[in-house]
Amino acid sequence: MIEIISPLSLLPFGCDPSTTMGSVTTAPANDSLIASLDLDTLIPLAGRAINITSAILSLSWSTTKWSVSQIQLFGIFLAPLAYISAPMFILLHILFDFFVYTPYRTVIGILEALYPLYVVVATGCLVGAFVGGCAHLVSRRIVHAINPPRPKQKRVKLKEG
Repeated sequence: MIEIISPLSLLPFGCDPSTTMGSVTTAPANDSLIASLDLDTLIPLAGRAINITSAILSLSWSTTKWSVSQIQLFGIFLAPLAYISAPMFILLHILFDFFVYTPYRTVIGILEALYPLYVVVATGCLVGAFVGGCAHLVSRRIVHAINPPRPKQKRVKLKEG
């Protein structure tokens, strides 16, 4: 059964339905907090905050300008060095392609081509091991049921003499 809730049941307990939202009482404001926030104390704090923010921005801007100038200075020496060392980098790139990248891509291509075969063979091995293990356990139980193991006999040592 569906219960129908009237809007009057949502009003706070003991509240007259004829009251409006404006006439509902609210929690009293915290006057001590408002009194402690004087303009005489807020203006110096705001001034200090602006000074600290200005100092931080100025320091970060000067650090950024210095970093850019150092990078540009380094770039002056880097350009001729790049031209001089270009043959070595080209040789290293060719050697890397020949000895590392090409064999790697070849092995990856072969492995991707043989992956379905690998999955079939691995699944066959796992299923075969499971079936063989179960068959071993069942056959062992059957053998022990038909021919139970004999109790071990104690060996007696005979003394000569």
